[in-house]
Amino acid sequence: MIVQLVCGEVENGLRAHHNSQPSSATSADSLDMAVSQTLLVPITALSTHLGALKGVVPRTIMTALYRRIAKRIADFIFHQQIMYRGSFSLFEGRVIYSEVELWVETCCAAAEQALGGGRQRVQAPWTKTLQAARLVSFDGDEWEKVKDLTFGAKGDTQWEDGLADLLGSPELDRDEVGTLLRRRQ
Repeated sequence: MIVQLVCGEVENGLRAHHNSQPSSATSADSLDMAVSQTLLVPITALSTHLGALKGVVPRTIMTALYRRIAKRIADFIFHQQIMYRGSFSLFEGRVIYSEVELWVETCCAAAEQALGGGRQRVQAPWTKTLQAARLVSFDGDEWEKVKDLTFGAKGDTQWEDGLADLLGSPELDRDEVGTLLRRRQ
């Protein structure tokens, strides 16, 4: 019930955030943008809930709750904002990446001490979403390398090794990477 409550509130806030975003981004010069006010609502909700939970439940229960909550929210963001949102520009890809990093930083600030194990433990449920967001923010040589690895004549082992060089151990499969590459304009 706790997972359902927290995730439901955060996902509703995320829907409002996604619906309020303009369909086309402004120039890349405005990458120094402030965090959207509509994004602060779900991020604050998650931070508040995690903070309240860590003061009430034992570490083992907190760890299990955090994993389920973070995984569900990360999957929601992965599917709604990255994978199935339609096409987007490089600028929008960079915005997606900065927002996902903000989610991870929020979780670290709210739950890292309560979980034990440091940043890696907090970041683990976000790995696939972080990799996808980082991928859609690539530009130049990195972007070309991923396209060549994914759509070229490379075998699966070469593809995994090449992607590991760019993203770390890949959580995304080749079809997902191909879909993401096609979505970005």
